[in-house]
Amino acid sequence: MPIAFLIDYAGTSDQYDQTLKRLGFSTGGPGPAGNLMHWAALVDDAHIRAVDVWESQAQADAFYNGPLAAILKDMGVEPPTSVVSYDIHDYQIADVKA
Repeated sequence: MPIAFLIDYAGTSDQYDQTLKRLGFSTGGPGPAGNLMHWAALVDDAHIRAVDVWESQAQADAFYNGPLAAILKDMGVEPPTSVVSYDIHDYQIADVKA
């Protein structure tokens, strides 16, 4: 069952961009296996909010607790200040071609 996460981090846009680069992802490009959608916004100068939709909890856990956790720890970024999850009843994805 798809699952969504609303995640708040103490961090800057520079830290977010460095994390994205270290993960090997680029803005508008594909994400990790099982990730259906991701967006992130700078809420203020030191607060990032991210929203992810995953195919399953297991795929989310594998990414969050694996490569993402290792990179954030290496960068000295604290764990999320808030994580809220939602079981998805329905979602649609546009057929976007780059």
